Amino acid sequence: MEISGRKISDIEDYKSSERTIAATGKVEEIILYSFNVLKYMLDDGSWFCLDPSGTEPKIKFYLGVKDETFESSKELLEALKKDIMERVNGLIVNSV
Repeated sequence: MEISGRKISDIEDYKSSERTIAATGKVEEIILYSFNVLKYMLDDGSWFCLDPSGTEPKIKFYLGVKDETFESSKELLEALKKDIMERVNGLIVNSV
């Protein structure tokens, strides 16, 4: 699976304390506090987290990017944010 032209390398599920290696499907235990958070690591070192509220109908997104320059990092961040939100909006439209 790809997002913004980058492959997802790992998926961490903080609630189940598991990391899934995307290429192999191998599941590893991770030692973290249990939170209802999913973290997606991309093959270029960028990442994003989904953090749904336990008390309200909302979700927070956290993103981190890594690139050669500040400008290219900013462009990557905007592209990643746009791609994520298009996917989220697609889920909302399809569920109504």
